[in-house]
Amino acid sequence: MAWEELLSTEEVYIEILQNVYNMINISKDTDYNRTVSVTQLSYTMLNEKLLGNWFELLSFHKKRLLPSLAMCNGNAKMIKYWASVVAPYLIDLYTTYCSLYAKASQLCAYLDRISCKQISLLHGDKETHEMPKGYQNSTRLFKCHLSTPVRRIQCYHLLFERLKTEAHISDIKYLDDVRKIFNKICATLDITMNLRSLNVRPSKLGYFLLEGDFAITQSVESIKSKKRSHVILFSKMLLITKPYSSSSSSSSTPSLKTYLSERKSCQKYFPSLEDYIAFFEFSHNTSLNSSKIVYEVEDELCIS
Repeated sequence: MAWEELLSTEEVYIEILQNVYNMINISKDTDYNRTVSVTQLSYTMLNEKLLGNWFELLSFHKKRLLPSLAMCNGNAKMIKYWASVVAPYLIDLYTTYCSLYAKASQLCAYLDRISCKQISLLHGDKETHEMPKGYQNSTRLFKCHLSTPVRRIQCYHLLFERLKTEAHISDIKYLDDVRKIFNKICATLDITMNLRSLNVRPSKLGYFLLEGDFAITQSVESIKSKKRSHVILFSKMLLITKPYSSSSSSSSTPSLKTYLSERKSCQKYFPSLEDYIAFFEFSHNTSLNSSKIVYEVEDELCIS
């Protein structure tokens, strides 16, 4: 039945989150106060950069979302109330996760490229600077599951659609509302993950409605003028932003430097973590995802 599928897939998702978290944080052959030589970060700090808010996702789904969903016991009216309650938390948690996703992916790629030979050539001390094999395996596992939370948040509306097909006719309207809520969550996340300089939690914006360039009348020193601005409308707030492509950021300079350095024949050279990430951002944004827009928020207007 669809209800059992909804609960069982949530349990599987939580189990994956827990296993990956344990693999990254609990490793018998890793001294977490030790520094990873090339990054100059301790394993503890490296884990924080890798995991982002992974633990917060795990805690919310394990301690709040699943228990409260199970308490609904298939009651459509209660499920609708449940969805309206968890929606703001999901928007905040997954906005943060999606915003950090690219950085975590870059860091995984960077760690994957650190070979024992390169580190020993750089430092002349293979025993001290080699990453434990267990930790390397853990980061590779984490990389494989990086997209798991993204896929999960996108599949809820499908699960509730299946539940609706098995529901009594009197419950269909409630479950359709639940499906719409999760569709709105996903549409909102597509925008909020690309917002910068936001002063409120993403959930305070409400659900995403529309965006576009609009002419905004401004009064400056008694002279009225019209300015074309990019505006994003949510159900609770209106954002006036200036769109810019992240590929045009200042990271292009160190990126080019790293790109040239990596082509050198000098075997002792290995790019720093900052240079590598800058290079990754430059090449990724210009070559693979040039259409991605990041929005810098200039003004936030509440809708009363």
